[in-house]
Amino acid sequence: MEKGKVEMIKLKDHYYIGKAKPDQYDIIIRYIRELADIEGDLDKVKLTRSELAQYIDQQLINCYIIEEREPDQTSSCPIGYAITYHSFSNFEGKVTYLEDILIRKSGIGIGTQVFKYLMSQAILDGSKRFEFGAYRSNTPAIDYYEHIGAPVVDDWINYRFNHLQMERFVESNNQSIKDGSELGEK
Repeated sequence: MEKGKVEMIKLKDHYYIGKAKPDQYDIIIRYIRELADIEGDLDKVKLTRSELAQYIDQQLINCYIIEEREPDQTSSCPIGYAITYHSFSNFEGKVTYLEDILIRKSGIGIGTQVFKYLMSQAILDGSKRFEFGAYRSNTPAIDYYEHIGAPVVDDWINYRFNHLQMERFVESNNQSIKDGSELGEK
């Protein structure tokens, strides 16, 4: 393969997936915003194109673009994206986490092919698990994950501090924060 050329893998019919190229990062940011808007969280999107590029360059994330191509391969149109990264399980080792996925075409089997491709990449890179989540309100995603037989991990409760909450917790003389305000020890 030529240096700098990104290989696209055929998923099905005229649909392809491959690592996003720098000239596609704006498309990825647009899709991230679109997905956030669907989830009612558009105001929470802070990621910039330069940060996305930095995380990709540092290999902190893998960013994939999904395309529909003309039969003669002369033109293509992006129809989605996926972002994965690696985490760690002290029980099993390397884990691939699917942070985001958006496919603008449904009902044609592309989602299943994308999942198979991403899981095959996880297997190839030595991951022991492939994890992902969904907003409780995203019933189409939940229905799809149940349809493909994805087991629900119901013995975990996820917690999250946003940046401001992290700063407040670190700077606090107290041992906890709640609703952005510090609480004293009990």
